[in-house]
Amino acid sequence: MDLERRTHLYARVERATELPMLLLAVAMAPLILVPLLVDLPATVDRVLFACDWVIWAAFAAELGVKTYLAPDRRRYLISHWYDVVIVVVPFLRPLRAARVLRILQLVRVAAVLARVGLTWRRALGKRGLGYVLAVGGVTAVLLAALVALVEQSGGAATIDDFPTALWWAATTVTTVGYGDTSPLTTAGRVLGVLLMIVGIGVFGIFTASVAAYFVGEDDERAASEDRAVLLSEVRALRDEVAALRQSLDETPGG
Repeated sequence: MDLERRTHLYARVERATELPMLLLAVAMAPLILVPLLVDLPATVDRVLFACDWVIWAAFAAELGVKTYLAPDRRRYLISHWYDVVIVVVPFLRPLRAARVLRILQLVRVAAVLARVGLTWRRALGKRGLGYVLAVGGVTAVLLAALVALVEQSGGAATIDDFPTALWWAATTVTTVGYGDTSPLTTAGRVLGVLLMIVGIGVFGIFTASVAAYFVGEDDERAASEDRAVLLSEVRALRDEVAALRQSLDETPGG
């Protein structure tokens, strides 16, 4: 395959996978963190482990395809180090040292968060507020589901089902915080902090976008007024030139 075709296909794959892989990255971080923070029932632990491997397979496939299509493969792997970490670390799980495994999992979480942050920032410039709100909403729902899971496992009473967790997520992400529900387990509180960060980020971007909209309207109105003034001056100048030309034509010997 020639370089031009590879570059074209790489750009198409990048556009097609950007949103799905961002959502999978958002889902992966809690899947890694929760088993580290909470002693889960064996059944729940197996489900999370299976989900983690399914998402890992998607990341591995993406990394393989993009590395093959990238114009400069070495440069791609270096610039996308976080994807390499996400894919490689699970192969080190046979290591038996618990502390080493924990450190590797935390490194993997850092790589996932780096992927989320960089993709989100890049996507914001291309897709704007609607994209950010959509990703923020999906993130809130995912975190609500995880909080409901860990709170039930921990025997907490305030968040004992998914609807209650959704209510808590809505009040947290909007920074309202009624206080009627709150996570009591350590894992739930960690997820709550993540949700607070998401809420602050989303509503900060929303506020900035609204402000930019009104500032943009004022700038557009001012530019429109400037264009109107310039147009009237051009018309006046055209009329003067026409009058001068007519005067010259009427002058004897002109």
